[in-house]
Amino acid sequence: MRATLVRVTARTVILWLHVLSGAVWIGAAACFVIAALALAAGSDEQCDFAARVAPRIVALSVGAAGLLLVTGALNFTLAGIARRFHFSMAFGAILAAKVVLFIAMAAALAAASRTSAAVRAALEHPRGASPGGAAPPGDAPRDAVANAINGMMKSEGAIVALGGLALVLGLWLAGT
Repeated sequence: MRATLVRVTARTVILWLHVLSGAVWIGAAACFVIAALALAAGSDEQCDFAARVAPRIVALSVGAAGLLLVTGALNFTLAGIARRFHFSMAFGAILAAKVVLFIAMAAALAAASRTSAAVRAALEHPRGASPGGAAPPGDAPRDAVANAINGMMKSEGAIVALGGLALVLGLWLAGT
């Protein structure tokens, strides 16, 4: 009986870590979009956001995505063991849809990460700056920062939309 209790507890912990990591990833993306929309394009605040906050949001998202992948694989394995890997067609279809959504979200995160790194590098070493010194954020090409933040908002917005759909599909899977 004790082994069963430990197994159920481990399954529950893994499931909740999976849900939490998905919520953190989607929440971080939503916070990015809201904050980016609140900042005036090309402002010092937007440059500061691009240099300091965006990389942290991306890093948090990468960690959450990694945990989501690991806990998702563990959840599938544990559910498979419990069901002797006999899943319904509907379960397989929903799981496949969630995997496709994860891949699309990971691609959007990769795009946001590349853009964030490029913007940060441009802000730290703008063209025309002296080789040893970084110019303050106000000296960076503001249009380039605004365009990059706009592109990142699209990527992060896609993560929010796709992640919301994945959460809904996850509710269905949890009920089966």
